[in-house]
Amino acid sequence: FITTVAVVTLGSFLMRPVYRATATLLIDVESPNILTTSGSFALESQNYYAYKDYLQTQIEIITSRPIIRQVINELKLMDLKAYARAKDPVQSLQKVIKVEPVRDTRLVKLYVDNKDPKLAADIINSVAANYVRRNLIYISKSEFLNLMKNEYLKLQSKLSEYEKVYKEEHPEMIRLRKEISELVEKLENEKEVISTYGAQENANR
Repeated sequence: FITTVAVVTLGSFLMRPVYRATATLLIDVESPNILTTSGSFALESQNYYAYKDYLQTQIEIITSRPIIRQVINELKLMDLKAYARAKDPVQSLQKVIKVEPVRDTRLVKLYVDNKDPKLAADIINSVAANYVRRNLIYISKSEFLNLMKNEYLKLQSKLSEYEKVYKEEHPEMIRLRKEISELVEKLENEKEVISTYGAQENANR
């Protein structure tokens, strides 16, 4: 009995403590806007099931391969033996990052356990920062697309007014149609960029 107690006590003193770093993210989604010739108005709040699907998608994105790869590069984790020797360093890091939704809220908890408290904090902060950065990029692209759509509707409204006054060969009509054509081309290019961006993320998860 004394030997057992001594071994357990010694083991407790020799065992390195494990530290947990946590972060909290608010996962919200803006109501989509309906574009009109006179402006825009927001749709009603998304229903529970639509938001639940959106939340699950965001949870998957938080630990997606592109984000985890950025974390590894930023923190130079490949310099550590645990990741340098790993067959798939991204997958190894994904396994230690836990994401849990907070019941009846739009919050999610992220946490990482590690024997090095600073490393645990650095990892969780980098994951959160890269997720936020990714969303800001995506939102800015979408907002730019919406601005161009609004501009297109304004030009179409202007064209309708011109058609009441000018003939097709009139310089103003030619100029306006050219402007609309160029804007449509930009719109298509921007849609393609956003679509490619989303496809690449899905492929890298």
